[in-house]
Amino acid sequence: MAKPKPYEPPVSQLLALGDPREGDEFGQPPDKWLDYRALGLSEADADELVRLATDKHLHTLSGDRMEVWAGLHAWRALGQLQVAKAVGPLLELLEFCEKHDDDWGLEEMPEVLGMIGSAAIEPAARFLADAARGLYARIAAAVALRAIARRHPDCRAACVGQLVERLTHGRWNDPTLNGFIVAQLLELRAVEAAPTIERAFALWQVDPSIVGGWEDVRQELKGEVKLHE
Repeated sequence: MAKPKPYEPPVSQLLALGDPREGDEFGQPPDKWLDYRALGLSEADADELVRLATDKHLHTLSGDRMEVWAGLHAWRALGQLQVAKAVGPLLELLEFCEKHDDDWGLEEMPEVLGMIGSAAIEPAARFLADAARGLYARIAAAVALRAIARRHPDCRAACVGQLVERLTHGRWNDPTLNGFIVAQLLELRAVEAAPTIERAFALWQVDPSIVGGWEDVRQELKGEVKLHE
């Protein structure tokens, strides 16, 4: 078996950064992430960063090896650099994260895709629509659409449209997935989605343990505009 190609500077620095947490902090917001540009990383390093972010060997190392964190640092760097070509590989990585119970990856990848922006909308929507994908990987794709809309207001209509489109096919989705789709629409205050959400609840397609029932959702949306009584 061929020996893996070593990582070259400046990307190789990420192998030695180790655990980014302070104390027991989990799920740091992006504004607390290291500034990877300060390490000399740029879009010229995109291919090498993608290779590192998706290096499955490093992801499965023992937890006491600092190299196990290198992939996380690589995907954070790709987000900060807004590397469009990383979208496909990062979405595929969601499947790997689900299969290996990598909650950190499932938590952060939507934020990374949100940072990348419009280039991630169509790929994330296709991933969300793919019933062959894992449930929690698909949920992460839905969260990514919300994250894109939050970070890039000009993308809001497109992201809401994709979430609504998926909910219109709710009969083919797991009710848990539909619940999380509704949750993202609520986060975006998407009053325009109310008819589709109401229909999904009426057809018993939404798990109420995620966002409550239709009346709960309706009351929350009423804070934005007056809905049909």
